[in-house]
Amino acid sequence: MAMSILGSPSSPVSSIYSAWLVVLGLILSLASSVYFSVLSEKTVLAVLTSVSIFLFALGAGILAGIFKADADDKIGTLPSRIHGYSSAIGFMALLFFPLLRSAAMFEDRHFMLGASYLTVFLFVLLFFILFIMSDKEQYNGTCIDREGTWERLTLFFMYLPLVADSLIILIPITA
Repeated sequence: MAMSILGSPSSPVSSIYSAWLVVLGLILSLASSVYFSVLSEKTVLAVLTSVSIFLFALGAGILAGIFKADADDKIGTLPSRIHGYSSAIGFMALLFFPLLRSAAMFEDRHFMLGASYLTVFLFVLLFFILFIMSDKEQYNGTCIDREGTWERLTLFFMYLPLVADSLIILIPITA
């Protein structure tokens, strides 16, 4: 089941999940400005990286938290449509975050990290494709019909570079 169902009006954890999405969106909005300032000497990468995070923060965080999805996972009501479209735009934007981080690492000659982030991007792409396919009627009842699993794996690998970057800052690696 897609995670958006947790925020639907009929969910017992609707308020908590929606509040979490808004808080996550606000935190990631701040993170986008930090990435921009840290990467400022790499103008194109700085802009693309910060926009990637910000669009995810706004779409899949703040707007998805404010506008609730329908419990049946359809996009019938206006709030559910806003939730669905803003989440989709946010996911599409953050999809490229690991690739952008990989490019920055290769540019800084951190080849192992660059290769790691590139590998993470390939996993994000794989699980995102499976997530999109799982919603199609032709895959009902198949091993692809695991929408919630693919969504969670997509998010796990999308968040992995953020966690890795945080650890790199907190635990300085001497080169």
